[in-house]
Amino acid sequence: MAIDPVISENNPFYLLFNFFVSFLCIVSSYYYLYLAAFRYPIDEDESKTEMTIIITCESIFLLHMLLQFVKEYRIEDKNQTIN
Repeated sequence: MAIDPVISENNPFYLLFNFFVSFLCIVSSYYYLYLAAFRYPIDEDESKTEMTIIITCESIFLLHMLLQFVKEYRIEDKNQTIN
């Protein structure tokens, strides 16, 4: 019994994750704007916190990009999916 590695566009977990990534795109743009304006942290703990937030955001964006390779492909003209 083989497990199909292709993720459906209508999968509720994928839809929720996609909504989360969209929200993260909006929030992270303001966060990166804040970092560009006030780059130099006062203490070392603040610097570690900033780096943790950046790595977390970028890891989620990387996961989202990699999921595009295992998501089903839909032909727009024909309403047909290719697994």
